[in-house]
Parts: sequence; structure tokens; C-alpha cells
Amino acid sequence: MNGFSTYLVSIKPLFTEQILSGQKRYELRRKAGGISAGSLVVLYASNPVKAVVGEFWVKSIFEGSFEEVWSVVTSFENSGIDERDKPYVAGGRRVLTIEALNPKRYAKPLTLREIRKRIPSFKPPRSYVNLAEDSQLLRVLASIRST
Repeated sequence: MNGFSTYLVSIKPLFTEQILSGQKRYELRRKAGGISAGSLVVLYASNPVKAVVGEFWVKSIFEGSFEEVWSVVTSFENSGIDERDKPYVAGGRRVLTIEALNPKRYAKPLTLREIRKRIPSFKPPRSYVNLAEDSQLLRVLASIRST
């Protein structure tokens, strides 16, 4: 048992790049709950990239209404949150804010095609999914996380 949860999170390529470059400290999700501080988030860059590109540790979590979350995160200097985030979360009743710590870009992204060669039934999550310690994907990721 590793003592922490690992989540695969689908994020638009623009936002994955901002997180991995350190420009974006917070990720907003309409799907609240599940992810907690101390978790590992593995980043799946959605269309057109379609690849696992990196990871970060969750420093903190804040959950609230859209108005509460937007007010808090946009008040932080260097939050990386701007108007491009708004359409995604504006309609959510509860919004989850994930603070990224120590983002790491993988030396070689793991493409959807490569994942499906090893796990034919794999489908990227619409938002995020908890990867059980015995999941096939976690085993595949172990080979690229060390690079």
C-alpha cells in the first residue's frame, strides 16, 4: 500500500501545459469530492494531444459554490486562473479547486494509442478517476513515472 491515492485527470492541453510550466497553480473541476490533499494527480491531456503528459501532488483542496471559488482563486497572485477557466466551471453547483504542488512533466508522454496497446479497453475519464493500486494503468504508468 502506497499511502496515497492516485487520480487520472483529463485536462485540456492548454491547461496541462500551464500546470506543468508552473504558470497555473490551481485546477478547477465541476465534479466535487474524492480528490484530497496528499493525492497524486496524473495529467491526461485531452484532444488533440491525447496522452498522459505529467503529474503533480495535491497541496490543498477548496470546495464551494462557483462564486465562492472564483472569488478566492482569482484573488491569489499567480493562481493561473483566468477567464478561460470560467466556461468550464460556471455552471457547476459545487466547484473543486485543486492546488498543484511540484508539477513534473514526463520525459516521454504516454499516448492514448500506446495505452490501448497494453489496455485495449482503456477510456480516458471525462473528468477524473481514482486509480486503484492494482489497476493496469497504474502499472503502465510506473514505467514512465521514473523517467
